[in-house]
Amino acid sequence: MNNEKTFVILTPGFPSSEDDSTCLPMQQNLVRKLKEIRPGLKIVVLSFQYPYHKNTYSWHDVPAIPFNGRNKGGLSRLLLRNQINSVLKKINSEGGIVGLAAIQLLVITPTTASNSVVDDTTNNSGKINLCALSDNGWSFTYAVSFAMSKVSAPDCK
Repeated sequence: MNNEKTFVILTPGFPSSEDDSTCLPMQQNLVRKLKEIRPGLKIVVLSFQYPYHKNTYSWHDVPAIPFNGRNKGGLSRLLLRNQINSVLKKINSEGGIVGLAAIQLLVITPTTASNSVVDDTTNNSGKINLCALSDNGWSFTYAVSFAMSKVSAPDCK
C-alpha cells in the first residue's frame, strides 16, 4: 500500500498532452503553480469530459486520468459519476486524499478588453472566483473550490 498523500484536481477538461499549450490555460497554470509551490506534493488530475480518450497519461510529471465524458447527459452522465467515484475511492485507499480542487467554467461572455487581466475573489468557504479577460475578446469566469484536509467519508474507505 502506498502511503503518499494525493492532491486531486477535478476538472471538466485538461490538455490532451504537454504539446497542447493553448487548451485550458487556467488549469495548466494551476497545476504548474501547485508543483512550484509544493514540489513534494503528489498531484493527480481527473478530467471528466476532455480529452476524448480514457488512457491515463503524464502531463509534466502529473498523472492525468481522462474519463471521455464528451458532455453527454442521461445514463452516460450517471455512469461517468460512478467511474469518477471509483477512482477517488482507489486514490483514497492508496494513501489518502490530502486536498481537492474542483474547477468549473461558469460564464463565457464577449468583452472589449484587449489585454489579459485576472481578478480573483476569495471568500471564507475556500472558493475562488477567477475572471480572465482574454486577448480574443471573451471573458471567462471560473469557480475553483478548494478543500485542504483529508477526505473521510463512509463510502471512501
